[in-house]
Amino acid sequence: LRAAMIEERRSKGINPFPHKFHVSIALAKFIAQYDYLEKDVILEDVVHSVAGRIFSKREAGGKLIFYDLHGEGTRLQVLANAR
Repeated sequence: LRAAMIEERRSKGINPFPHKFHVSIALAKFIAQYDYLEKDVILEDVVHSVAGRIFSKREAGGKLIFYDLHGEGTRLQVLANAR
């Protein structure tokens, strides 16, 4: 049922998964652009918006949150500070 609805929308040229925010960089491009960074490097003056499906969320202590984001045939782990 859901697959038929998705295919019907695609055949009409409608995006079946619209998001309501601006995506500034594709996941694959983001990974290619920042893959050179060493562990524990933080770029505080860089801001990007990416889109994907959250497959898992884990908390480490009370301050760190890890998200596994999947989209565009690739995966990205996001480390978020809860502050």
